[in-house]
Amino acid sequence: FQLGDGQPHTATIQYDAMAETLNVYLDDPGLVAPALAVSINLSETLELDQGQAWVGFTATNWNLPLNEDILNWSF
Repeated sequence: FQLGDGQPHTATIQYDAMAETLNVYLDDPGLVAPALAVSINLSETLELDQGQAWVGFTATNWNLPLNEDILNWSF
């Protein structure tokens, strides 16, 4: 997938705790084909305290003059 084209992109991240699956969709409004799909138990992997965690964002541009913006966020 190409994200460096200067256009806005949509990323959707879904986690199903019962099925222990994490899916990441990029520019896929129908959520049909995940760009990444992994089997993972986040509570065990992250050693969560009472099942709670913080959610955040990070980005890098490899020292290039780029700008990353979060235009919309829901949880």
